Amino acid sequence: MRSWSWGNFAAVAGLCLGSYGLYAWRGGYSSSFLLYGTAALLILALLPVSLGMRGLRVERTIEQSRYFAGEDVPVTVTIRRGTVFPAGWIIVTDVWTDGREEYRHSRLLFPGFRGIVRYRYKLSRAARGQYRFFRTDVHAGDWIGLLRRRLSFAGETGIAVYPKPLHLDQYGKRTFAESDNPVALPWMKPSQSAVMTGIRGYAPGDPQRTIHWKATARIGSLMTKSSDPTDSGRLLVVLDRSSDVYVGKEGDERFEACVRVAAGLAEQAVRQRLQIGLYAGRHPDQAFPLALTPGLAGMYELLSRVKADGSGSAADLILQEAMSWPAECPVALVTAAADESVVRAARILRTCRRRLDVWLVHTGTEIPDRYRPWVQELETAGCRVYAVALVRSHWREAGGAEDVIA
Repeated sequence: MRSWSWGNFAAVAGLCLGSYGLYAWRGGYSSSFLLYGTAALLILALLPVSLGMRGLRVERTIEQSRYFAGEDVPVTVTIRRGTVFPAGWIIVTDVWTDGREEYRHSRLLFPGFRGIVRYRYKLSRAARGQYRFFRTDVHAGDWIGLLRRRLSFAGETGIAVYPKPLHLDQYGKRTFAESDNPVALPWMKPSQSAVMTGIRGYAPGDPQRTIHWKATARIGSLMTKSSDPTDSGRLLVVLDRSSDVYVGKEGDERFEACVRVAAGLAEQAVRQRLQIGLYAGRHPDQAFPLALTPGLAGMYELLSRVKADGSGSAADLILQEAMSWPAECPVALVTAAADESVVRAARILRTCRRRLDVWLVHTGTEIPDRYRPWVQELETAGCRVYAVALVRSHWREAGGAEDVIA
């Protein structure tokens, strides 16, 4: 898009025409001086803005397309002119969006005779999200402020800012546990443990520890416990995106902490070479199903675009999707609220031989009193509850765009 602002230029042009008319009618030194002076001003204004901007091109360069939250994103903008005629001043405005708001960064430059002008700025402490740079506006003007011109250049550049995974080693203690001894996180030590599924007759070679002595006494012959291995080499992570759980700025902070916890769980599982699935909703682009080869980049990509705008509860999501999940696969729910629906989901999963672990993000040093009864209910239902206190390092506001002076 190209446009001109003729306001002051038109006024001086009118004065020049009036001076010419006065000179043609009455003659004289004063009218001729005014005529030539205003004409010179018009030429000085027109040439830099028209000829000085001929062949103008703008290029934007970002070093990489993926960053982690809290890192600086450097951006380089290059202005190329296709003429040797000097230009006046220009204001370059880069425009981008995160899907909710538009952001701008402007820089005043004086190209003069230079054919290439380059400058840098950065997104300081970039917040998690998907960013799309889609336009660069150039406002050009002359040295005396009579004429302005605007040019817009379309240019798509996208980057993703991944959540910074929260290191979970420090959260290896269960909340409200009877002992303060650390407990192993569910994905830390893959093992094959037996879950009893029924009783059958004894067969030669069955270990003595598998004999069901009560059934043997009741029936009168040796009976053995039949079992299936518990698959602890898998992990399903469910992120609670319910909009009613995260309200206000404090809600945004809790949600960002939840996203960091989910990223930390994914990182731990991949490090342990486990199969992992990640669910943040029912839509296919909100889920990362179980895979033999964990794709950490794919999960980070999903977590970079999730928002706290879910309409249903995470407990309902778990119950609706649980039928398609493998049996004996532990489920880790990351949320900022504990209520009756989570307890109900835990009990139902328990009957289906699945375990639910709850990662509860909260503000302050202690879990809020309104959640304590539900936490006790969850532990009674066989859940492990991990409390994650929200600290300042979990939530870092974006620092905005600022110039980089080389």
